[in-house]
Formats: sequence, C-alpha cells, structure tokens
Amino acid sequence: MKLHLLTLLFILMANTEINAQEGNSWTGKTYNITGSWKITNEGSFLIGNDFSTSAGPDLKLYLVSGNLDTIGNRDKVGNDWVYLGELRSNKGAQAYQIPEEINIEEYQSIIVHCTAYAVVWGGINLHAK
Repeated sequence: MKLHLLTLLFILMANTEINAQEGNSWTGKTYNITGSWKITNEGSFLIGNDFSTSAGPDLKLYLVSGNLDTIGNRDKVGNDWVYLGELRSNKGAQAYQIPEEINIEEYQSIIVHCTAYAVVWGGINLHAK
C-alpha cells in the first residue's frame, strides 16, 4: 500500500513540476512581436504588459516540439503542436495555462499562429542556453 501511494505521489509531482523560465525576446516570422514572457513553476505561460504584435484574425498560441528556426512562415498546425488558447489581445498582459499532462521539457518553442490563413506570426524558443 505504501509503495502505491509513493508511486502515485511521484507521478503527480513529476507531471506538475515545471521549470520556470522567462525572457523578453520574441522572434518574428511574418510580423514583429515584442515583450516579456514567463513560464511559472505552476504551469502558467504569462505574457507581460509590454507585449505587442500586429492584430490579425484567428490568432492562437501553441507549444511546438520543434525549434522556432525549423518552423516555416506558412506552416499549418501539426500533430506535435499543443493548443494553449486564443491570443486574447495583440497588446498587453495575458495568462494561459499549460495543460497538466504536458511535459514542457519536450517542447522547444511557443508560437503565435493565424490558423485561418496558416501564417506563423512568430514566437519564442524555450530552453535557451
């Protein structure tokens, strides 16, 4: 019984543990994006008050397994992309929850994507060295 409880506790801890990261550099693909961002230990992706990009239709945020440099300007949503939510505004602070079952270490970038026209606005590379 103790072994089962310890195993369950370990699994729960492993799934919720996220290494905090932050930065202020975005890479524009089709449009310029500026502002600060942060991933918290609790699994939130936060965009700072200084965030700004061009307005557009159907803008969404995705976690992507590939590095931003490997993503083309006109890539469509792939099977290895995880939806974080609709971009709530092209300016200012925003917060998005990373799904609990996601291991952030398996993803290399977060992108802003116009799904309606398959246009990659730009994004950030995670795990910068």
